[in-house]
Amino acid sequence: MARSAQLIDELPRLVGVGSESSERRLGAGQSAGTQGVTDRLLTAAEVAELLCIKTKWVQRKAREGVIPCVHFPGSRLVRFRRDSVLAWVGDQERGG
Repeated sequence: MARSAQLIDELPRLVGVGSESSERRLGAGQSAGTQGVTDRLLTAAEVAELLCIKTKWVQRKAREGVIPCVHFPGSRLVRFRRDSVLAWVGDQERGG
């Protein structure tokens, strides 16, 4: 199985979707499937864990504009949309 397909299959377990911890993060009355635009943004450390790579690499690639991320004006704060990161991973896949 390709690495990106493995990541997509493991995603719910890695980010806790459907788990008790995700319910605490989302708050009462919300579910992971209904987050929509308010989907929780990931930190560089969470993206690194999701992709099994080092946090410094994620930070550097975000700074270089390689990984899709959200920059907040007036700060160095950077966050990542899970769907965008996974789509980017899929785009990186090369045939064998």
